[in-house]
Amino acid sequence: EHGAMQRITDFSIDRTEVTIEQYAKFVSDTGYVTAAERRGGGLVFASGWEQKAGWVWSSPFGIPANPGEPAVHLTVNDATAYCAWAGKRLPTDKEWVLIEPLLPQNNKTCPRKLKRNS
Repeated sequence: EHGAMQRITDFSIDRTEVTIEQYAKFVSDTGYVTAAERRGGGLVFASGWEQKAGWVWSSPFGIPANPGEPAVHLTVNDATAYCAWAGKRLPTDKEWVLIEPLLPQNNKTCPRKLKRNS
């Protein structure tokens, strides 16, 4: 299912999040270094934004993660670089408005993926 696309109106979007495994392929092919890796760790919101040492896309909680989990601790620039490598792009703000009702947290009948077009 990873890599499958969902047609929305006049655009398509991946049906699932980019996984650690997929992002690892991008990093391996390009040598890309994320903002979190350059900073020494990702940011999390607790009582405000806090940097967590070692929390990067490959180890979201500071320890290596399952390759099938979503890649996190990525900036818009990191995601844009991945999309360019994959021959895709991020959705525009207008497109997010169309996508938002289909997201798993907003759709109890389709918990892990966007709905299929009928």
